[in-house]
Order: sequence, then C-alpha cells, then structure tokens
Amino acid sequence: MGESQKSHRVQIVVALIGVLGTIIAAFVSNTDWDSGPPEPTDPTESQDSLAGFYVRDGLANSPVMKIEPIGGNEYKLEVFNHPWPWEATVRLSGSELSGFGRFPESKATMDFKGQVSGDGSIRSEYHFITKGDGSPAGGRVDTHIWTPRED
Repeated sequence: MGESQKSHRVQIVVALIGVLGTIIAAFVSNTDWDSGPPEPTDPTESQDSLAGFYVRDGLANSPVMKIEPIGGNEYKLEVFNHPWPWEATVRLSGSELSGFGRFPESKATMDFKGQVSGDGSIRSEYHFITKGDGSPAGGRVDTHIWTPRED
C-alpha cells in the first residue's frame, strides 16, 4: 500500500470520527438529563378537577352547568335551570372539550366545543345544527364563559 493510499484512509477515518463526534455532541446537548422519565398523569385527577357546577358569563343568577365524569375522558354536561335546558356528552383531549348536545324539550341540537383555561373556566361555543323546530340552524354559534361556582 502506498503512502498516498494510507493518507487517504487516515483522512476518511478522521472524517468519520468527526461526524460521529458531532452527532453525539448534538444529542447530548439536546438531552435533558435531570428530568427523568415523564410522570404519568392520573385521568381521575383531571376528572375530579373538571367535575362540579359552573355559572355562565359570571352572572350570579345565570344558568348553572353541572359537569359529571362518565368514564375515561368523557363527561356529561347538563344545564337544567334555564328556559332552554340542554345536555351534552363531551370528550376532553388536552384542554379541549368537544361533543354533541341536545335540548330535550325541543328538536334543537348542537356541537359543543370548549377550551378549559388554567383558572378552571371553560370558554364554550355552541355550534347549532338544528333549531327548536328541527329546521337547520343556519350557522348560528353562541359563545359563553363558564366559571366554577363558588358555594
């Protein structure tokens, strides 16, 4: 083997070691060594914190929404002290609530969408599908903020 071939092989080995070193350095610098594995979340914890009674739009005499866990990430929402009572079954995904609602005393239906805030309030949108008479709702959307009721 000639000197130039040995020199060429040495250059290749040095280049490979350099590339490997760069990859290892990038991995080490992007790894959080102190955090350990992520702690598992307890689904009952979030259910307990979401369950309860809520008032609408901060009004003392407002309708009251009751939230009850059904199981897993599903909840039953119910507004019962209002001229248009309604109920919905929703699923919690992260901080997003979504599901289907109906008004038992009419033919009105809606898609319920909500965002749970850090303070425990829920920003909600009712995307109406049908009106009380069963006809199409025509894109009506109502928005409300539900806050935990203080007893």
